[in-house]
Amino acid sequence: MSNDRSKQRRGIWKADSIGGLEAYAQVADVNGGNEMPLDESLYRARGYEPPFDVLPTQAEYEARRK
Repeated sequence: MSNDRSKQRRGIWKADSIGGLEAYAQVADVNGGNEMPLDESLYRARGYEPPFDVLPTQAEYEARRK
């Protein structure tokens, strides 16, 4: 199940933990569909690509898109 899910979605940016909440990654369907936040621990456990540590921050991601 995790392999299927990780092939259908990719991480696009990450956000640091704040106020006791876990850091998370924004993931998107590879077909350009929906986006959703996913806690860092689930992102890592499900084997999404690229690895969490190399995801850009949201600000870095948005700056590259301009």
